[in-house]
Amino acid sequence: MPQEHEAKDSQLLNKIEKFQQAKFMVWFENNFIKIVFGVLIFYVFPLIFLSAFLNKQFQEQSASPLFFYSIIISSILFLLTLFRIL
Repeated sequence: MPQEHEAKDSQLLNKIEKFQQAKFMVWFENNFIKIVFGVLIFYVFPLIFLSAFLNKQFQEQSASPLFFYSIIISSILFLLTLFRIL
């Protein structure tokens, strides 16, 4: 009897694991474009301001607030696209 219960439990756990993997794959396939778009925004948009910040002419005008604001804006856009709000 205990062996039968253990076998049923292990089968149930295997089914749950397979379902979770399939659920993640479906979610990833549905949101692939949004994830790629969000990652591009998250890395490209701040890097533009970082390169401008490293430029000596722009450094005199104090570009650090622009850089930090760009990180905040890009992370908000990334989260909005990830959760299908945008």
